[in-house]
Amino acid sequence: MIKTDFRADLVAHIGARLQHLGYHPDAAGDARQRPAPYLMLLLRALRRMPAARPRRNVRAPGFTVPAAHEAGFQALLRAVESGQTLRPWLSTLVGKLMKRDALLDDWGIHHFHLGAAAHRTRKGFVERTDEVAFAMVRPDAVYFLVATSHNSDTAPFVWTQTALVDVVHCNWPALIETPGMPSHGHVLTAEDHARFREHRVNAGVTVSDGTVYYPPGGGMMSNGDGATDYMYQMQLLRRLDYLEAAVHQREAEIRAMLRVGSNAELALEARFEIGFPEGFTVDVHDPLRNISIRL
Repeated sequence: MIKTDFRADLVAHIGARLQHLGYHPDAAGDARQRPAPYLMLLLRALRRMPAARPRRNVRAPGFTVPAAHEAGFQALLRAVESGQTLRPWLSTLVGKLMKRDALLDDWGIHHFHLGAAAHRTRKGFVERTDEVAFAMVRPDAVYFLVATSHNSDTAPFVWTQTALVDVVHCNWPALIETPGMPSHGHVLTAEDHARFREHRVNAGVTVSDGTVYYPPGGGMMSNGDGATDYMYQMQLLRRLDYLEAAVHQREAEIRAMLRVGSNAELALEARFEIGFPEGFTVDVHDPLRNISIRL
């Protein structure tokens, strides 16, 4: 019999990835004992912190930042184009593994602070600014939508302004991968969207020409998790269970492939490449002989 424990291998992989991303091993709490929620935390972190790679910067017509933040914005652009990590300009809440980003989960939009100096107390971040740049991040480009205040007093519904999605629709509609259809029904306000989002209700987003989109970020589950993450999680876990079953069903074939006798001990492990949004691969690996098998 071939020894396997692919879910344990997944847990080990997740822990190593989260540590590489800067999270303390205890940050996941009890989720570390359960592969499904632990994987959800990794996917959330990968989506919130875009992979460091060179990207184009693309700005919507009329996009500007206040003169006081031009230096900070230019530093962000240099990081985008040179492939540096974008973490310093993200919310400091990315450091909290359990914290969700409702705007990102719902509409697929990041926001970046525009400070030019280092944060006084939070190492690795730039200073916080009232104005932030809202953007959609893709593997090849960052699409800047608008820079505006995110002060809860002066701009209480900035996180649910449908104008954010409208900028994408008017300039780069292909970025919106969720279904859209024309509608002449009731148009939800930013206040409506805020109320729905608070209660984790997925609501269509109406843009300026009357098109209504399912939430461009994929929407939210009733427990607050991102639906995009949940679909990814299900696909990966199903693939993992299929591979483990296949290993035992095809034991004779695998032993012949590795030239291991039927009575010899054989332990195989799963090795992972997990990226967002690129997807994942899982290989079956023989660590003793350093051979990977693609089933």
